[in-house]
Amino acid sequence: MPIVMALRYGQVTLPKKFREALNIKEGDLLEAELDGEKIVLTPKVLVNKDKAWEKVFRVLSEVHEKTKHIPPEEAEKDALELIKETRRREYAQGAS
Repeated sequence: MPIVMALRYGQVTLPKKFREALNIKEGDLLEAELDGEKIVLTPKVLVNKDKAWEKVFRVLSEVHEKTKHIPPEEAEKDALELIKETRRREYAQGAS
């Protein structure tokens, strides 16, 4: 496991193989979290709020059009199952 040194103002350099594996480029944003005695860095992307909402509404409209024949109870059940599966995948990635 590579060792990094904290420089002035707490700056560190991420090893090249880590940057390449996560496609981190100069100027990219990383979220920093404390996890016990560990620092966890996660690459993040900022998006324009208005454009993000436009995309959400466009996707919802497409989903509605494709699923309007499905009873609401079944759609709700499917959505809850998808949320659970997404959370399982996210937690599994976070644990590795």
